[in-house]
Amino acid sequence: ATWRPVGDHAKIAAKPDLDWMRKVASAPDTVVMFGVGWYRRDGEGYSRHNGHWVDVVGVGEGDTQFLVHNPAIKAADQARKRTISLGKLDGFARLDSQRKPHDMSGYYAVKGPGLPFGAKTTAVLDAVMAFTVSM
Repeated sequence: ATWRPVGDHAKIAAKPDLDWMRKVASAPDTVVMFGVGWYRRDGEGYSRHNGHWVDVVGVGEGDTQFLVHNPAIKAADQARKRTISLGKLDGFARLDSQRKPHDMSGYYAVKGPGLPFGAKTTAVLDAVMAFTVSM
């Protein structure tokens, strides 16, 4: 699920769905990854300034909470810094390379110790990738 262009071989939905994400994150033999974009306020919207993928390793206690493994966090801190929470965006416009705004309402902001980022940056769930491992 993503707003980003992908090849014809992928089955995508326009927006990540919370119920689906929790279902696949709880399923055995399923790998889930969250692609998070770093956005900064830029005039009438937000421009993307890089991104980062984290592995989803389970669901948290709250309805919008997930457990992640973030390869950017030191191994010694992984046990303490593994939760993130999602919150629906409203009134958030992503600017494309031509500075045209795209409404991101219905996508999710990402917060929590499992995804530290700078104070001037908003983390947005840009993409969710899930696939089943079979032998």
